Amino acid sequence: MLPHAQAHNARIVTVNRRDYPGTKPYPPEELALLQPPAPDATTSELEMLLEFSRHRGQELLAFLAELVRERGIPPANPAENKGGIVVAGWSMGMLWMNALLGSLETSDKEEGGVDLSKYLRRVIIHGASDNYVITLAVNDTHRISDGASFLFGLPRPADDYQPMIHPEQFDPVTGLDWVGGYFSHGDTVDTLVRRTHDTDPLPTTRRMTQEEMTKTVDFQPGAPGGSDQLFVAAGYRTGLFGKLWEDAFPLPEQRQEAWQNIEVRFVWCDRSIWEATHAAWWVQAQVAEARAKGKRVRNVTTLRFRGANHFVSLWHIRGGRQRKD
Repeated sequence: MLPHAQAHNARIVTVNRRDYPGTKPYPPEELALLQPPAPDATTSELEMLLEFSRHRGQELLAFLAELVRERGIPPANPAENKGGIVVAGWSMGMLWMNALLGSLETSDKEEGGVDLSKYLRRVIIHGASDNYVITLAVNDTHRISDGASFLFGLPRPADDYQPMIHPEQFDPVTGLDWVGGYFSHGDTVDTLVRRTHDTDPLPTTRRMTQEEMTKTVDFQPGAPGGSDQLFVAAGYRTGLFGKLWEDAFPLPEQRQEAWQNIEVRFVWCDRSIWEATHAAWWVQAQVAEARAKGKRVRNVTTLRFRGANHFVSLWHIRGGRQRKD
């Protein structure tokens, strides 16, 4: 997106999550929330994880307020599709987007002296979770998405494969090839390809130089005992991810009108790992069902990139074209 930003009058700000290069590490009290509670604790593990998630949502809101205050962001103008802020989380960063959406109604609308409801225009969920390349981006233009089904707390289909929540399935030799591969999926859950990527084209990571890998990959937070690994393992075990989406998606009557018009965009890449397609189908079905029943839900839209995989944002490395519907 960076080479195209100026032509579209867009300002792009890329932000790494805590524990990634250039950021402040989590303090001990935050990391303690990712550990199982003591046997005599009065707080459950799920409550601790929800508190951790709320902190992440509040942290993002504080950052956005600072961005508006310090950088002169113009108010959102949804009718003309310009102004304001579009915030996006890629890969596991989608959890931060759900945490942000779930934090809106309990936060101070005047965050840091800034009425963020006048600036936050769209939230984009981008990225199937994996154990390898994880970032968070805040942009004031469109961003692509590829959300994994387990990060929504969806029921797992038979013979599922996901090394981040099933460490015994992880093979360090083929793990990067899997998440960076291209898959030819069918039209049903049963025909979603779980493990074996196509041989043409080769996985994105196989076509990257060592310099490119060094610039874009950091293993530590996703390694055993890292903050991302702890959060994902505990979140999946406790059902946290389903709870975060449940708090982010609906619009109960008591919610503040100021936040009603924020669009949630789910953009998926149809040759990504199977969970991305699984999640896209489920989101589309959930939105359709809610609307058919007259439920008040967020304005959720989906966008499909044909021929793209999970690393579509690195497509420029070797050239190529995708088609979007």
